[in-house]
Amino acid sequence: MTAIPRPLAADATVTIDSHERILTVKLAERGYAALLYQRGYGALVRNDRAPSVWAHAPGRRQIAYAQPGGDGTLKFRFAPGNPAYRELVSTPGLRALVTVDRSAGAILGVKFCHRRT
Repeated sequence: MTAIPRPLAADATVTIDSHERILTVKLAERGYAALLYQRGYGALVRNDRAPSVWAHAPGRRQIAYAQPGGDGTLKFRFAPGNPAYRELVSTPGLRALVTVDRSAGAILGVKFCHRRT
């Protein structure tokens, strides 16, 4: 029987590599959220039956999946011509919310959004 996820959202910074079309996400928070993230990141690196970590954007689901960056980051590579990538990088203030599961210590997903001005 699978436990019901107990999600916790944490702020993350986003770095844009426009040449490679990669968005790199790094957790900005410390404490409990960082501990859960590290546990989920470790499972993703080891591939311990960790589910795919998908990125979402306003109005779009599963726009790219994460690859561990080796330094605690998640890297999302977008295919050439992907309209979601163009929409995300064309507006300043891109940030991300990383959702982790408090029960399983897994990363559930990443949602890209923009800061409100």
